[in-house]
Amino acid sequence: MLLVRLLLLKGSEISNVSVPSFDRALAGKIAGVQVITPSGQLGQPAQIRIRGVNSISSGVTPLYVIDGVPAFSGDVGGFTSANALADINPNDIETFEVLKDGAATAIYGSRASNGVVLITTKRGKAGKTVFNYDGYYATAKNSSRFDLLNADQFIEVSNEKFVASGNAPQAFPTPDGNGGFVDTDWQDFLFRTANQQNHSVSATGGTETSKFYFSLGYSDQDGILRANSLKRYSLKGNFDQKINKYLNFGITSGFTYQNNKGSTIGSNALSGNIFGGSRMLPNVTVFNPADVTGYNIDANRVAVGRGSNLIAISDNIPNQIFVIDKI
Repeated sequence: MLLVRLLLLKGSEISNVSVPSFDRALAGKIAGVQVITPSGQLGQPAQIRIRGVNSISSGVTPLYVIDGVPAFSGDVGGFTSANALADINPNDIETFEVLKDGAATAIYGSRASNGVVLITTKRGKAGKTVFNYDGYYATAKNSSRFDLLNADQFIEVSNEKFVASGNAPQAFPTPDGNGGFVDTDWQDFLFRTANQQNHSVSATGGTETSKFYFSLGYSDQDGILRANSLKRYSLKGNFDQKINKYLNFGITSGFTYQNNKGSTIGSNALSGNIFGGSRMLPNVTVFNPADVTGYNIDANRVAVGRGSNLIAISDNIPNQIFVIDKI
């Protein structure tokens, strides 16, 4: 049986890229493989398509096989995204192989109809013990922002809408206490410059009959959106023993702890920080020292404070910074 391999990719080609999981680093590396990142959330799994989309109603995710064992993939989170493949330390990967043909389906069944990604982790090599360290420190920030109305533009457009519908103006400037008026860009409080670091220490060695590979990994990444972060601690150990010329014995083991924090990104006002943040009133403040919470919250205790406006924000959208910081 002949397996047609699209490409063999070495793990070293993606281990030096600052990404929360190895699947995002495959973008642009393999011909015929499309990698789509749905959002900027750290825990959001990448969508991988091998030679296009093969089904409209069924799943189109390839099968991942790690050291010969089929693995879970996709989003396994509840209220916030969590990528099952982010449990793998990219520094532990030796090679990637991408398969897409009938022979792969014959081996792995219908699960391989969308292609197979074979992942082989590093194993011990004969010789004296060799220690390796790999690490990086990086910063990330949003490359662009939404073009939103400032306070004066918001007041003008809002009142035009009210007057056109036969109502009196409802939006007015809010004094800032310093002789001017409030003009808040809520994106200054939603986005941040994120710090990201990754460290991995490994040891490999052994004899012609006994070989070992051992690694420790630590990753700490902040997202460009506040309240989004990912920490990962990983432990990997592989051991191979040649008993005789007919029998080999091996152990593949690993442990990963992942702490993934992040707000959901839907249109629900309590969770969609971009949706809600883009609708915050630019002529009101983020904070209010007179409020028991310290944040600008309306008298109805639900919506963002209205400032000098005569009515509360539509849909009672809450103060998104309060939501991010406190909930």
